[in-house]
Amino acid sequence: MVNRLTTAQSTVAMRRWGLPGIVTLSAMAALTALTADAAARQARSAPPTEATAPRDAGEPIMAIVSIKSQQVTFYDADGWILRAPVSTGITGRETPAGVFAVIEKDKDHHSSLYDDAWMPNMQRITWNGIALHGGPLPGYAASHGCVRMPFGFAEKLFEKTWIGMRVIISPNDAAPVEFSHKALFVPNAEAVAAAPARAETLASEAAEAAKTADEAKKAAAMVARATASLTVSLRKLERLKTRADAELAYADKALAAAKTDETRRGPRTSSKRPPPRPRTWGRSSTPPRLTRNRSSTSPPPQRTPPRRPTRGRPTLPKRQARRSSRSSRRRFSSAARRRSFTCGATRISGGRTGARCSMRPLRFR
Repeated sequence: MVNRLTTAQSTVAMRRWGLPGIVTLSAMAALTALTADAAARQARSAPPTEATAPRDAGEPIMAIVSIKSQQVTFYDADGWILRAPVSTGITGRETPAGVFAVIEKDKDHHSSLYDDAWMPNMQRITWNGIALHGGPLPGYAASHGCVRMPFGFAEKLFEKTWIGMRVIISPNDAAPVEFSHKALFVPNAEAVAAAPARAETLASEAAEAAKTADEAKKAAAMVARATASLTVSLRKLERLKTRADAELAYADKALAAAKTDETRRGPRTSSKRPPPRPRTWGRSSTPPRLTRNRSSTSPPPQRTPPRRPTRGRPTLPKRQARRSSRSSRRRFSSAARRRSFTCGATRISGGRTGARCSMRPLRFR
């Protein structure tokens, strides 16, 4: 009944407005449809941009690559943390869909298949050449099968990912959802509550262990220095011992040689000489005073014992005695030039005379 009334009213209105009203309504409906279609197309064609979650991000545990929207999203335990546009494989060299894992990382990698192409911050997910790396992004699929990411985004992400992290490549948009089941394991509430206290205990134990390790290192360094000094001292003592052994061996050899020489020579006589026998000059206890030419360097001749004087007066007369003395002077004139003639006499009581003469070399200056 209501529909019929509405239709009748609209018919009456259209009859009242006439043809211009109908044209106006049709134009408005077409314009509305065109505006909605353009907005939908713009929303579909708008390229994705880099984004970061407005919270403290944890360690990434998973990455999802959407081939349809050309976008990669990284997730931690609480949700998404990073998003960025990508460029996947072209037709004929499509990026394979599936569940993969990071199996190799290389900061500065060059392709061995495609003319040594530069693939910075490479994270391999298959052994046949599929990887995530930095590269140019034209806004559509343009790679040979790899997943290209912005250069800065790939460099920032390289230090956060780890070997074994899951990488899911999906033909359409995909996102993880929460689910629960009675067959799944449920976390122990008591263990979760006691985890912070346990973490503090472990941290204190780790600090004590580190302190003990530092003290052990210091003690080891001191022992090493003491060992080095003792080693140097031991080497010095070894050198001294070697030298002492050599000197002892030389002394033993010299002693054996001395014993051999003594054996060959026979027993030695006493080295003590008897005291010199005192000489008597007549009855006087004092010898005559003799003169010696100090300029002579030759040893003195052997001394002749004094002649025993005759008793009484000489038998020759004085004149004959003078002649004999003159002749003796002439006779020894040539020898007197070369030698000095000294004669000493001592008068002794009782008319006796003691005399001693000697010939010594004389050097004339």
